[in-house]
Amino acid sequence: MPSPPAPLLKGDDEGNVRLVIWGNSGAGKSTLAKRLAVALPQLKVIAMDDLLFNDGWVKTPPDEFDANLHRLTTENDSLVTDGNYLKRRHGYLPRATDIIWLDWPLHITLWRLLKRTWQRWRTAELLFGTSDVREDWRVTLFSRESIIWHRPVRRELSQILRDEPEVSATSNRRFARPSELEQWIATIEEEQKGR
Repeated sequence: MPSPPAPLLKGDDEGNVRLVIWGNSGAGKSTLAKRLAVALPQLKVIAMDDLLFNDGWVKTPPDEFDANLHRLTTENDSLVTDGNYLKRRHGYLPRATDIIWLDWPLHITLWRLLKRTWQRWRTAELLFGTSDVREDWRVTLFSRESIIWHRPVRRELSQILRDEPEVSATSNRRFARPSELEQWIATIEEEQKGR
């Protein structure tokens, strides 16, 4: 007899989902988080970029960032965090029930990132809930968070997912193609419509 299909999201024994979305810059982490929050309204989106960046591209001090992240991840039973922030992972990973890794090839990520950056730059879109932070090509292309770190980030994520004990307690999904992700999220959206 075939085994039943794996659940779309593991969650905990009480039905709460604490989802972490990882991927390179431009992979669509924030877009996926927002889409999941529409499909699953109990999910609170915690956009880590919003916690980190303040007006003028000033970064929140690490202790304050950690305290804010801890508060948000402990006061919400069901949530989705978007953003790698791998050096800060021990502040949010222990409570995670599910991890999604958007592991697109470089050409897909690069194209998406360039389109997004151009659109934000052209429209002067405000970023991260700030009053004056707008897209900056230098940050997009040449910072530590930029696409030039595609390969090292993939390597680090792969190692974390393989080796870290905190990860073994979670349900992990790696999507290597956008079409795989679309099929998965469409299934979640359909399942929710039927409820």
